[in-house]
Amino acid sequence: MSHAWKFSPTPEDAYLEWVAKRRLTFSSPDWAGVLAKLGAEVFFAWNDNEKRGLLVPVFRQFGLKIGFLGFPVANGPTEFCSVSKIKIVADEASRTLRLNLVRATRVRSVVKDQLAVSGRPEAWLKNLQEWAPTSKRLRKDLGFARRATSKCRIEIGGAYAEACFTLYKETVASRGGKLRYTLPYFQALEDLSIKTNDVTVLVCIDDDNSLCGFATLVLDGGVGHYLHGAASLNGRQKGVSDLLIEQLVEISTNAGCSMFTMMSSPWEQEGLKKFKEKWSDSSGLTLTYDLPHGLFGKAIKAYSSWQSRADRINSIEWIPNA
Repeated sequence: MSHAWKFSPTPEDAYLEWVAKRRLTFSSPDWAGVLAKLGAEVFFAWNDNEKRGLLVPVFRQFGLKIGFLGFPVANGPTEFCSVSKIKIVADEASRTLRLNLVRATRVRSVVKDQLAVSGRPEAWLKNLQEWAPTSKRLRKDLGFARRATSKCRIEIGGAYAEACFTLYKETVASRGGKLRYTLPYFQALEDLSIKTNDVTVLVCIDDDNSLCGFATLVLDGGVGHYLHGAASLNGRQKGVSDLLIEQLVEISTNAGCSMFTMMSSPWEQEGLKKFKEKWSDSSGLTLTYDLPHGLFGKAIKAYSSWQSRADRINSIEWIPNA
């Protein structure tokens, strides 16, 4: 059987041309280097018939191999397409790379899907080039933040990876969450921000030179992605997150992006959801699909489905534009 997708640990020239032409940061070899700091073995997939590619990071856990069609999101064949199309890519990846399970996401979906193993709320600015902060609440919050942070300064990061990671770790712990990212990952992210304008790390420094907030932006395929962010208690009281997001939106707009996404949030973090909705004009779901290969893969999917049952129920009960 001939396969449309080819997988390799090194990208071919056509893949590199595709990435460069469309400015696809999340598919780039540089991004593969960032993901390697999370322990991923990264493969570059290329479909010569469709002239498109896909970055496939593979993580090993308990001797099992789980591959992702894009991370944190895909900009190739899995975005805005049918589950059957995702399954074709996943089947080829599973056979070629000997994966037990393939995970894929569909972002900014305004349609529910019971086939998804989970779904989380996502908020975004759909028409970025025409957007302006017209809501009364947002203008009020920005005005307060500017007054409260008059002695603070916002800088482009370059030497704050450890401080950002510490603040991220403290924020996750305070919410009872799971630490998914590492210090080497944050260091690689900051290094990449120095190398390319398509990745930005913004930090807010208080008058005592302490870090009171940070936010990271990745430009990918004409979309600005709010990737990570956190604020100290002092920073939250001053509203620094609003100022940081305002700058990320401005950077994305000036770069010519057509859209800006705040990305997905846990259902249970109501405050975070409302904050992201304040900076958005559209809402929907980020849907996750688990496609198993073999008995072990089916076992992983069953466990994943049980773990994410609350997310799945919430996404099924979700009402568009609610």
